[in-house]
Amino acid sequence: MRVSGTSLCVTALLATPGVGFVLQRRHTRFASLPVASEASAVAAASPIKDEFCSAISADGLVSAKAIVTTSMIKDIATKQECLPLAAAALGRAITCSLMIADGLKGEETFQVRFQGDGPLNGVLAIANGKMEARGFVGNPRVSLPPNAKGKLDVGAGVGRGNLFVVRAKLLPGDPGPSPYSSITQIRSGEVPEDINYYLAESEQREGALAAGVHVDSAGTVDAAGGWSVELLPGASDEVAGQLMSNLEAMADLSPTAMVQMGMGPKDVIKLILEGMGEPTFFDAKTPKPTPGCCSDEKVLRTMNLLPVREVVQIIENNEEVKVKCEFCGTVRVLDNGDVQEALDARLLRSVNDAGAEGLKGRV
Repeated sequence: MRVSGTSLCVTALLATPGVGFVLQRRHTRFASLPVASEASAVAAASPIKDEFCSAISADGLVSAKAIVTTSMIKDIATKQECLPLAAAALGRAITCSLMIADGLKGEETFQVRFQGDGPLNGVLAIANGKMEARGFVGNPRVSLPPNAKGKLDVGAGVGRGNLFVVRAKLLPGDPGPSPYSSITQIRSGEVPEDINYYLAESEQREGALAAGVHVDSAGTVDAAGGWSVELLPGASDEVAGQLMSNLEAMADLSPTAMVQMGMGPKDVIKLILEGMGEPTFFDAKTPKPTPGCCSDEKVLRTMNLLPVREVVQIIENNEEVKVKCEFCGTVRVLDNGDVQEALDARLLRSVNDAGAEGLKGRV
């Protein structure tokens, strides 16, 4: 644990891979909490379905969320042909983004982009208020030696650099969500820690954030999930102390260990809010990939960004155009006829626009 700050404010970071913890309390000092690694041995259990759940403590001073994303992350990692390191980094980013996006309006989004100097070449995740998410990693085929603890070295894969955060919010009178961007330094590259530092520093949220992805010996994601907790306005040092005690009691359980043990989101939340009265649970939701991330129409719009000369050369050389979606891995192919049709439509629009401008000049 690294502790910094004045006598009035202490920031504690649990620098364990996959778990970010930042709690800022006036006149309060937090002890170091050991947290289980992602490779902790656990008893086999029946697979838990993907699900998100949130709750609030009986006194209304602590908000807790938990999520299982195993099937979703497995599907995304498979489509992007991710090796274990990339699957872990991407899965953590998507899992965290989904929890933070809870409470947003349907079309509002929360986006994180890790632009580090590591070989993963960037990690992006976007989630919306409908519990839909997508993401991709720049280089999914990266393989690095394990870190000092013998675990996947996500921090080295991400590297040092900047974390870009974009919140798209719907404001009164706006036709669509307006983006609000922030930038902060990547602290560890382990993903949850960095996102949690952003929440503490830029949004003044007091809480903890954890996410993990477990990959089996065959390189397949077999567990993914996470949890988050936040102290709400009015929470006393006593409430913070109870929360710290609960998290300390969970020290031997990583997010993926709990999933592998058969614990669902509600089970995890009950552990987090132990001793705080009967929590009020909200309706469970199912996280899922963002639909319609790519289409032929979007491919054609991308083609229209190419200079006309390049498009003409494609047609003259009778080349086909292959476009791969970074999010779902779908490869779409445009043959010579499709390219010619797109060029004809583009030139026709240019002629019509030029004619319209000419008429305006005469009026």
